Amino acid sequence: MTVGSAVRQLIAVGSVIAAGAIAVAPAVVADTVLTVGGTGSALVGDQGSWRLPYTHGAPEVNIVYPSSPVFMDWSVAHGAGSLHAAIVSTPEGKTAVGISQGGLVLAEVKRRLMALPESDRPASGELVFIGVGDPSNPQGGLLRHFPEGFRLPGFGVTVVETPETPWNTIYVTREYDGFADFPDRVHNLVAVANALVGIVYVHAQPGYASVDLDAVPDRDVTVTTNTLGGVTTSYLVRTERLPLLQPARDLGVPEKIVKHLEAALKPVVDAGYVRNDPPRTPALTAASAPEPVAASVEPEPEPERKRHLRVASPGRIAVGGPAKGRHARVVEAELRDPRDDERPDVRTQASTPESAAHAGAKSDPPGDSPSDNSGADAERGDE
Repeated sequence: MTVGSAVRQLIAVGSVIAAGAIAVAPAVVADTVLTVGGTGSALVGDQGSWRLPYTHGAPEVNIVYPSSPVFMDWSVAHGAGSLHAAIVSTPEGKTAVGISQGGLVLAEVKRRLMALPESDRPASGELVFIGVGDPSNPQGGLLRHFPEGFRLPGFGVTVVETPETPWNTIYVTREYDGFADFPDRVHNLVAVANALVGIVYVHAQPGYASVDLDAVPDRDVTVTTNTLGGVTTSYLVRTERLPLLQPARDLGVPEKIVKHLEAALKPVVDAGYVRNDPPRTPALTAASAPEPVAASVEPEPEPERKRHLRVASPGRIAVGGPAKGRHARVVEAELRDPRDDERPDVRTQASTPESAAHAGAKSDPPGDSPSDNSGADAERGDE
């Protein structure tokens, strides 16, 4: 071991210890940082150390891959093969950092690692993934709007869902980045246009990854834990100006006019993101709902129920069905209130000849009965 390497290791260990003592953001404790650049990074060549604030000065190893802007499936596959080999061959703790297309490489490596038997995978505390400006970020990436298996024309990349893993993941995203912070509501055309312009003015900026995570407000940090125990921490770095109006600034439009337009457009753009929705009033639950007040209303009397019986003679009663027997005579009876016995029975009266005649006299109007007509005819005959 040379003196220089020993000094670098001491600095790395010292920075990790200090970070673990004072950092609010989750410390990335790693002996080695594996960096995967974005599209076109292979053309730029070795960019040296990234010096990311959240890797705390740990030694870096750059993963070289095609990083092609087209045929990305082929490019990502090459990068995933190189990164997977580096993870397997690197002992102890390591952190894989991918920017832009490098984030797609990280997602592919996750799929390959999860396809291995559990005994062949790195331990949960041995590996950390950091996606910076990652289009496959499930919380804001552009690719989440496309179905799995869809191949984006022009880019040549196939959408594949990122699996859950037992390893912790950190996402660093700048607001209005069209690749990593695409609007949730794609029908908001103003927000979509702003994000597309943000690919140039936000996503492609060289200092994208240099973020002090401790300075990100708590309201812009979300932490979730998946079913395998992996913790995902997402940091949203706010962008002060709308990318949509940056061309106007570049053309020299007076700042007063641009700010006036920005004040009108920013609420429309922000409405395209669910995170900016006003908090909703929580619905009442069974525990929080007030107890109902008993109403002092007298119950209505139950209506008198009558039941029809079929009485079979002799001495048989059949309920709801015909009486059986050769000489059975079935008559309809009705269970009635005992008080009804005190009232005259109309049907009984109508069954006697006298009552029938009396009822017939009442039912025939004067002058219309046959007896009246015969009397009239007799008088006309005498005349």
